[in-house]
Amino acid sequence: MIAFIRNVKNCSNDDHLLIKESKHKNLYSIEYRDSLNEIRNKSLSTESEVSDMVENFLNLLPNDQDPFSHVQITAPSFPPVMLLVSSLTNYDVRESIHSVVRNTVRNWPSAEPLSSRPITRSQTRGITSTA
Repeated sequence: MIAFIRNVKNCSNDDHLLIKESKHKNLYSIEYRDSLNEIRNKSLSTESEVSDMVENFLNLLPNDQDPFSHVQITAPSFPPVMLLVSSLTNYDVRESIHSVVRNTVRNWPSAEPLSSRPITRSQTRGITSTA
């Protein structure tokens, strides 16, 4: 998910781009939620179309006349990262975002709930520490 943040102190006005694995092979469900206008746009996209959409956002956001202040990237198997929109002009930042999106759609992780039980000593047998 990519959250487009207008004000870090008021998340009710954030817009969101959700990218999810769909039930259709090689297609991804894309949903854009516009919080101010209370509109949801949905589509199915290929990996290439997902990449193009992310690239378009990265190009447009730093040039917006009524800008968002931050974007937050949240992807499975990655920690959430909040960035100033102004940082989207940095090549390394842009490439990192593309890499996270690309790795996620190419290797969609399966989610499992965390166990509420602590890991026991018997579960760690055979695991050696390198420290």
